[in-house]
Amino acid sequence: MSVLEVQERSGGKAAKLREKGIVPMALIMHGSETKLIQAPLSDLRKVIQESSGAGSFELKVKGDSKKHTVVIKQVDTAIVGKKLLHVSVMAINKDEVLVMDASIVGVGIPG
Repeated sequence: MSVLEVQERSGGKAAKLREKGIVPMALIMHGSETKLIQAPLSDLRKVIQESSGAGSFELKVKGDSKKHTVVIKQVDTAIVGKKLLHVSVMAINKDEVLVMDASIVGVGIPG
């Protein structure tokens, strides 16, 4: 399973982070706790690509000894250029059943 190493984010302008190649993120934990984090764009794209089949990956917050198994909850992209603006991930428990909605969009001409 892929592992993404992130850092905690302490406010600041998200646009400044993006200029440096860093994507602002949110880690949604059990009990409605949310932790603001950030990750290098290149590392995030690599993990998303590697985990596309399984849908989940490991996330390690710098300075925290625990790894979190997460799924992507929401990806915000710019309308023009498809630039990643923000990614929200949700921590999951491997012992619990996870129910998710998924949209299916048809592309192309039927026939």
